[in-house]
Amino acid sequence: MRVPYEIIESAIVKDDHALQYVNDHFDSYLNYLARREKFDAKGNVIKYVDQEVKETIRLALLVAIPEFKIKEV
Repeated sequence: MRVPYEIIESAIVKDDHALQYVNDHFDSYLNYLARREKFDAKGNVIKYVDQEVKETIRLALLVAIPEFKIKEV
């Protein structure tokens, strides 16, 4: 599912509701990007979301949104 065009337009001008929509829309993808693995004492793999990495990516997304250029067709 894509983010609606109107939401993107609003997010570019830093509308709080639109930015929250984009944030919520990409939350599971951010979790995917921030997945990490570590081993416990018995050698079992433990998968987890590195919250620091996730927040770094989220911040980069929110900083990039106002710079997004929309081409008129």
